[in-house]
Amino acid sequence: LFYLSTFLHSQSIHIDRQTIDIGTVDEGSILQYEVTIKNNSEKVLSAGIRSSCDCITVCPERVDLKYGEKSKIGIRVDTKGYNGKFNEKIFIQSNDPENPYITTEINGYIQAMAMVIIPITVFDSANCLFCVELRKNIIPEYEKKYAVKIELFEYPITEQKNYAALASLEHQAGRQLLKVPVLFVGDDIIGGKQEILAKLPGILEKYKKL
Repeated sequence: LFYLSTFLHSQSIHIDRQTIDIGTVDEGSILQYEVTIKNNSEKVLSAGIRSSCDCITVCPERVDLKYGEKSKIGIRVDTKGYNGKFNEKIFIQSNDPENPYITTEINGYIQAMAMVIIPITVFDSANCLFCVELRKNIIPEYEKKYAVKIELFEYPITEQKNYAALASLEHQAGRQLLKVPVLFVGDDIIGGKQEILAKLPGILEKYKKL
C-alpha cells in the first residue's frame, strides 16, 4: 500500500516507444513519426523534449499533463545532407523522480543521392577580390547547400584569347555585361557580384532538377 501511495502521489511518465527504426531511406527524405507521453500519476507531469540533432524537430517541445492525460509528440526528420548510418536521440526531461531523463532512439541508414554535376564556365581576373571569394567560399557553400557538384572552368580575361572568347560568347548570348566575373551556366549568363549573388542560387536549383 505504501508503494502504491507513493507511486500515485509522485509524477510517473510513460512513453509508448523507445526506438524508431527508419529503415533504409534516400537522402533528402522527410520522415514523420509520433511518440505518445502519458502521465500515470496523480500529480501534474511536466516534460521538455529536445533532439540530439538539428535535423530532427519535435512539436510540442513542452507538455504539462494531468493524471491519465496523454500527449502526442510529433517528430520530423529531415535527411537532407546526411548519408550512411543514422543514430540520433529524442531526450525527454521530466519531473518524474524515478525517470527524470528518458530517450527515444532513432536508427536507420540513409542512402546518398547521386550527385548532380553542374559545369560553370567562369571568366574572371586574378585581381578581382570577389572572384577569389566566389571560388574559395561561395561555390563550396552552394555545393553543400544545394547538394550538387560544381565544375568550374576558369578563363582569366587578362589573356587576350580569353577576353576575345568572352566577347564572342556575350555576343552570341545577346548580353554584354561589362562586369567580372562572368558565369555561363547552361543557357544562362550572369555577371558581377550583385547579379551572381542574386541569381546563381536559382540557376543551380533549375539545373539540379533537369
